Amino acid sequence: MPKYPYRDPNELRRLDPTGPSFIVVHDDDVQAHRGAVAIFSSVKRRGVWSLARRFRIVAVMAEAKLDLREVRIGAGRSEIEIFALWAYVEVIVPPGIHIDVQDSALMGELNWESTEGWDLPRDAPTLTVRGSVIMSSVEVKVRYAGESEKEAKKRLKAAARG
Repeated sequence: MPKYPYRDPNELRRLDPTGPSFIVVHDDDVQAHRGAVAIFSSVKRRGVWSLARRFRIVAVMAEAKLDLREVRIGAGRSEIEIFALWAYVEVIVPPGIHIDVQDSALMGELNWESTEGWDLPRDAPTLTVRGSVIMSSVEVKVRYAGESEKEAKKRLKAAARG
């Protein structure tokens, strides 16, 4: 089991706003498969929820947003599989999770913030994001709990300056 404490995400935020805001659980405590479908619509997941080991998103002429900052995630490897056709998909990942994105886009765009240079523990959970992006945009972003889009941009800009 990882060294991450099993605590309420709000308690973690009070202790250390830059620390992990997600909850690591044993792999047997999360579902094997789950998903979301958005066709001409929008789906959003945020707050405290459980990420299945394999989570599939289908978005057709739609918007899908997954906020993993307060998620219950398995200790091993989790996977988000995306099929996006004329859609926008956003995945917000908290610091402390290894991110592996496998690119595949056709007349689309896949942007992601790498965590390879980060000093993460070996037992940190791993999230693999893969799928098909067709005339769509998929963004995988790293944000701290409670951090807004504007604050994240400022943080990244300051880090790039050194």
